[in-house]
Amino acid sequence: MKRILLVKLPEPFRETQKPTYTPPIGLWSIAHNLRRWYRGIFVHVIDCHLDGGGLDLLKTHARRNWDAIGISVQFSIQHQNYLDAVALCNTPVFAGGFHAAAVPAPKGVTVFRGAGELALNPLARGEDVEYPAPDEASMIPYWLAGAPHDLQSTSRRWMPIEFSRGCNNRCGFCGVNGFWGKTQYFELEKIDDYLCRLAEIGIKELFIEDDNFVEVPWMFEQILARLRHLHFSWSMPNGIRIRGIMPYLHQLKGAGCWRVSLPFETGTRKSARLMRLGAKWLAFEEALTVVQTLKDEGIQTCGFFIIGYPGETLADMRETLDYANALPLDQRNIYIATPYPGSPLYDVCVENGYLVSGPPQLYEDLLYTRGLIRTEDFTPEQVVALKQKDRAEAIARKEKA
Repeated sequence: MKRILLVKLPEPFRETQKPTYTPPIGLWSIAHNLRRWYRGIFVHVIDCHLDGGGLDLLKTHARRNWDAIGISVQFSIQHQNYLDAVALCNTPVFAGGFHAAAVPAPKGVTVFRGAGELALNPLARGEDVEYPAPDEASMIPYWLAGAPHDLQSTSRRWMPIEFSRGCNNRCGFCGVNGFWGKTQYFELEKIDDYLCRLAEIGIKELFIEDDNFVEVPWMFEQILARLRHLHFSWSMPNGIRIRGIMPYLHQLKGAGCWRVSLPFETGTRKSARLMRLGAKWLAFEEALTVVQTLKDEGIQTCGFFIIGYPGETLADMRETLDYANALPLDQRNIYIATPYPGSPLYDVCVENGYLVSGPPQLYEDLLYTRGLIRTEDFTPEQVVALKQKDRAEAIARKEKA
């Protein structure tokens, strides 16, 4: 019998963050599909983040007899935990996830890019991957933690879900396309069956984790119909391509959508070019129409915006903040451009000497509230000050309202 341990690492958080506790649905999927494909295999998943944020759980399990240990390394701020976890393992180690795929592998570690299910079964294809069986008991610890993705929900019985992986966009600040490739949906029959099983065990709300599940309109329409039929409440914390949902703005509420995250990214056409947004970018008048329509429909809105991108000036950043503040959003998230390894932005910064520090310290600092880029046009301190000033003004406006 092959014995495999799959590990979700702790996720360090800074003073500006509130921790979230979401289940490792990717690792659960790997475990489920390996059990389907290989007779006699034993696969166990542990979540060191849920356990308290340390590696004590891994220390306990690593002493046992495993044929291999797999580690999910999604985030750059997990880098030191990644190295420490590898050091605890006395058996072959493989790793996957955005960060693991973008940085040099620790000695003796095999790194996989993309779908872990397919990496561990070279004979399988994307359509061979199935959803894991929904398990209410496994979700209870996450419900009790009370901190789901986005930290907002309409129910205590929620579940993250993916309808697709990958993205056809190649935005400069994002590594999704480089890691996953183009958007690939799960088969509609499998989606339908999984949604029905979630409803049967009493799941009331879904966090749709896709990077862009509106990529193929007919699939989006079919999924909307199923969500409507099963009466799920849902949101998409990672955002969704705004132009893609524009034809459906009047259908979302009836299909159960209660909150939409809108990745506007920038308020200037110049910055949109720098960020490689292409047709994704919306002029202010278009953005205003979308937000107001959603509000009129009774749907909450959250806008994503980025400042401090190489090639921008402080004036460009102020224009983005003016754009964001003029929209009637329920929430606006202002991110400082963060050069994650694996993104084109990181490569641009390395090539031009824009980074204020290098690995491994850089990995510890990669957080969207910190300025890590210095160009001829701005310093990190100027960008942070601009964000802080805007935040203080936003709080003052809210208190007066």
